[in-house]
Amino acid sequence: MSRPGDLQGPPGVKARIFLECTTTWTHGGNTGIQRVVRNFINHVQSVGWTLGIVCQPVIWESRRWRPIAFLPRERAIHNDEETLPVRLQRHARKLAEILPSPLANIVFDYRVKDFLRSAVSLVCARLKASRHGSPDNDLQFQPGDILFLLDSSWHVAVWPGVSRAKRQGARVGIMLYDLVPVLLPEMCVPELAARFRRWIGEAVRHADFFVCISRTAAEECRRNLELRFPDLGHQKVAFGSIRLGAELDLAPSANAIRPAVRELFPVAGRPGPYLSVGTIEPRKNHRCLLDAFDLAWTQGADATLCIVGRKGWKCDHVLKRIERHPQLGRRLFMFNDLSDGELKYCYGKARAFILSSLAEGFGLPVVEALSLGCRVWASDIPVLREVGGEYCLYFDPGSPQSLAALIMSDERGELAGPIRPLVEFRWPTWRDSCRELLEKILELVR
Repeated sequence: MSRPGDLQGPPGVKARIFLECTTTWTHGGNTGIQRVVRNFINHVQSVGWTLGIVCQPVIWESRRWRPIAFLPRERAIHNDEETLPVRLQRHARKLAEILPSPLANIVFDYRVKDFLRSAVSLVCARLKASRHGSPDNDLQFQPGDILFLLDSSWHVAVWPGVSRAKRQGARVGIMLYDLVPVLLPEMCVPELAARFRRWIGEAVRHADFFVCISRTAAEECRRNLELRFPDLGHQKVAFGSIRLGAELDLAPSANAIRPAVRELFPVAGRPGPYLSVGTIEPRKNHRCLLDAFDLAWTQGADATLCIVGRKGWKCDHVLKRIERHPQLGRRLFMFNDLSDGELKYCYGKARAFILSSLAEGFGLPVVEALSLGCRVWASDIPVLREVGGEYCLYFDPGSPQSLAALIMSDERGELAGPIRPLVEFRWPTWRDSCRELLEKILELVR
């Protein structure tokens, strides 16, 4: 296995950047952060070459850094449920349901789970190394190298590796997607909120710079971290932001549309359903969405709503409400496992896309929908104003009446369009976004 010192790049190399992607490599998946990580990792080496930068994806495994070539697309398409850590988590959830509450609370405390996860990962890595004859020597960083934590590294005991890289002269950057587990812990699983708080403390201690996924997120993160960690300003930690790409990269690999999706979305001359896309969890604010459509249906609207998103956390009440809703199968539909190809099909035929979130770091579905020519109605929060600009219509996410008024105006054909027409909307591709990221990293380390 090669060391960082063995990596070769174009003549006159400006920098060597090592991008950590452990969680997505281990678990796969195709939502939120996993989609971002996969697209960056699979573009970064070719884009880096054009900029005179050596870029190497790495994972932290068995207490050493290991380079990888790319993130397999198949893991995202099939959401590989058969990895050992995922199987263990599934069995652990079942065990928690039968254990008495006090015992379950102890056994499934996040610190115990972190220890067990690390132990399992270590054993698996050792077994893999013994089978394939992989050497145990750690990758050695050099002064001037940059280690960039791109992935959701709060799920990984990565800090010993980060400390080692810093001792060897590397600068450390971190992709900071948002501070929702810190600012809105009630919207997260307690275990995640606790782990993220510990992670952000270590991140502030180790980071030379942070990259955020919107200008709004960068300012919010800088302001809140300086309040929580007063020494941050003295450390001269830099903050910057980039834009994420828009295209659904797996659509060509998963473009078979199931009959239920084709039947729901329109044939010629029939209006399509309104579409909502996002993991079903508290900050996505499905309660407001459902309340608004209930109001509209009460007022005689013939609107159809299609909710797309995997089942997340703290969502039992929303799922029960959907499953017991009198409009389910008539004007209300839900899909929890759409492929990129099916999602692209839905965006292209939806009457409008609605994002009712209370908090976002970026709001990726907004640019996905706009890029595919779909009208967008979004929560009136700063980050979505930044991303959607004059191409969206906005409503108060705390007021179902605000969204219901949009629905009723649209049903009557009285709804005015956005300030700017959708045909003028332009957004970076994932390759463009990858270039922005690398250029931003170089800017911040200066």
